[in-house]
Amino acid sequence: MMKEDLIAALVGITFFCVITIPLLFFTGYLDFRTDGGAEVPIPITPSDSYASDETATLLIRTALSGQGIRGVTTQVADGREKGGTKNLILGYRSTALTVNELEAETGYILGVYLGAAGGGWDIDELSVVVGDVNGNAIGMWYCTKDWTSDYINGKISIEGVSLKVISSMTTF
Repeated sequence: MMKEDLIAALVGITFFCVITIPLLFFTGYLDFRTDGGAEVPIPITPSDSYASDETATLLIRTALSGQGIRGVTTQVADGREKGGTKNLILGYRSTALTVNELEAETGYILGVYLGAAGGGWDIDELSVVVGDVNGNAIGMWYCTKDWTSDYINGKISIEGVSLKVISSMTTF
């Protein structure tokens, strides 16, 4: 996939992010259990969801896997002690064959990250490495600490964050 395809894919993430953020991380439910044949939501609090990096990254991997995003790996790199940032490094294997499919992958990843950060997880930045089906890195993009903070604090819209993410895209 060419850089132009990646950029075109990100243009449409606004709608996708607006839908996924409230549905995934602001619903107040982690899972469902069966009670007498009916699925009943299990309520959670923000402290439950984001009590640790391990819990937050597990929720992110689970949510992305549930949307068909394959090979998701996560690592948290905390450089705050040395004056840096706390960064979620996320890798995945893209199965997108069309711009619309890539749009969905990118939008869902960005939406889940911003939802987690806005929902209380102590994280500053997101770095994403996009791999092909064979596991070879083919591109990357990121969302900086400033963009994340500005979005959470209502200083920038999802459209604004999306445009900044588009500008960060690189292909290999």
